[in-house]
Amino acid sequence: MGETPGLFGILNSNRDFTKKDTWGKNMFNSSFPTALAAYMHFQGKQAKYLYLKDDLDIEVNEISINNLFGIDPLDKNAYYSFESTFMPYQRHAIGDIPRVDLVIMQLGANGQADKCIAGLEVKLTAIPDNTTCNKNYEDYGSEIVVRPPTISYLAYSIADSWEDRRDELLKKTAYVNGLIDNWHDATEVVPRLPQIVETLNEIILNTPNQKPILMQPIWKTEGKSALLAEDCLDIFVWSDLAFSKLFINSINISTPQFKMTRQSRTAVWLLKMLHEFARTGKIDHSSVVDSFTYNVKNDKAFAISGSQTNKYMKCDELTHPRIQRNELKNIILGGGHQFLSPERRFDAFIVYTPGLFD
Repeated sequence: MGETPGLFGILNSNRDFTKKDTWGKNMFNSSFPTALAAYMHFQGKQAKYLYLKDDLDIEVNEISINNLFGIDPLDKNAYYSFESTFMPYQRHAIGDIPRVDLVIMQLGANGQADKCIAGLEVKLTAIPDNTTCNKNYEDYGSEIVVRPPTISYLAYSIADSWEDRRDELLKKTAYVNGLIDNWHDATEVVPRLPQIVETLNEIILNTPNQKPILMQPIWKTEGKSALLAEDCLDIFVWSDLAFSKLFINSINISTPQFKMTRQSRTAVWLLKMLHEFARTGKIDHSSVVDSFTYNVKNDKAFAISGSQTNKYMKCDELTHPRIQRNELKNIILGGGHQFLSPERRFDAFIVYTPGLFD
């Protein structure tokens, strides 16, 4: 193959990109975005940052990759640990905390990765999705599908910000927790959704700081076709507080029905985890997720369509992503693209879009 297969900027990691297996399954969906972030940093570009304003509205700003990763992504001591535990949150947990897609670490003087700097969930998403593919470019959006471990990690992120104010947090969670006798009974919980949403909004509004939790690279196609668009790639980042509003805002509290939606259940999970943390200083996330199912499968926490995400992410970079498709050859190096197999959608588009690596 000539050069050694690799990805731009990832010098130290727990994945060996010279091996074909590292380019398959779900691995590419977290390793490629990491390389894309490093490449954008190299190009002097910042990621788009969705954060929560004081009025609980989500605003799109920018965040440097340095601030996102907590270290210069091209620093020789930067270490990328994929599908790993963000250990600083372990002190808040009963049992093991869920692994996250990307933990950024720093190599110490002994050459060991002994310092966790940041932990990020990674969602590589396509635009347009099937709800926006027939709309104008500026109305394109990407679907976001969220799994339960991401909600657990969100709870740990928010709880960490309240570590020194647990008594205050308990005052906010205790009232609504006491309104319901049987939290396992959806017919008791659903009518209290307005109070649950109000409490979560109050917690979010008073959380002392927000921090990046989800890195969402987007890849754009030419409408419904199987070809990558010329303006192909960009990165959006959600803060923990902005991300929580993604599902909270989707709960219809004006006409609650006796049916538990995935978004409503996710709100219950978050509230119960934060209440538990306020009371005990610990979270048993597995118990919360497994106990409060409301006869809805736990395969995913919730999904938000592109027509819904567009209103939050709308900006020039969503309409015209800044990284062109001919730059893919600067990110996937050494013939690494030959290791890709079209089992994953983004892999397939790279494989089948002609001329990318000429």
